[in-house]
Amino acid sequence: MDNPRFFSKECKFIGLKTVLVGDRDDGDKIRADKILIAAGTRPRIPNIKGLEGIGYITSDEALRLKIQPHTLTIKGGVYVASELAHFFGASGTKINIVQHKDMLIPDEDREVSEKFTQIFSKKYNVYLDYETEYVSKKDGSDKDDDGNEFHILAKKNLAEDCLELVSDQLLIATGRIPNSDTLDLQKTGVKVGSILMLQLSVKLPIIFILHSSNI
Repeated sequence: MDNPRFFSKECKFIGLKTVLVGDRDDGDKIRADKILIAAGTRPRIPNIKGLEGIGYITSDEALRLKIQPHTLTIKGGVYVASELAHFFGASGTKINIVQHKDMLIPDEDREVSEKFTQIFSKKYNVYLDYETEYVSKKDGSDKDDDGNEFHILAKKNLAEDCLELVSDQLLIATGRIPNSDTLDLQKTGVKVGSILMLQLSVKLPIIFILHSSNI
């Protein structure tokens, strides 16, 4: 590609093969014969009381921490949650995993999920069938480290059992959302669905999509 231009702004489609970069009033309109959609994903944040603005981390920030957590509570139980539990656990961090289903990586074959859950439960504190209901953070800046204490309150599904965990870091790893929902794809003729690639190959062969876009 000769002389590529970089635009550090959000964009969306406003017509067939036409993209608006920036605001409608002062943005740039770009039209191209070939378009590559590689919008990536963003973390899915659950609706938990007290979570907003509390300073939790996601997989976007987890590997950029300047201080290794002594104790890490992870909300989630699929691939990203499991990978980061293993990473931090192998480095010496105490791991709590709060999963709302009855096993980890539940979309795998049940035998695989059960064995994986069994192995992880021997290494880490794994709490299955728990819904996180409330989180809060206590600022302990008078301590030697950052001093933050995250308090997580969870309730076991179909039971009255309650769980309260305290950790110095909280990781939300409950899946990711494709950023393609911000692009107004329908305005360029891209229909989102299970037969997306067939529709593209027939109607819009000039638009290419990378798998990581998760449209």
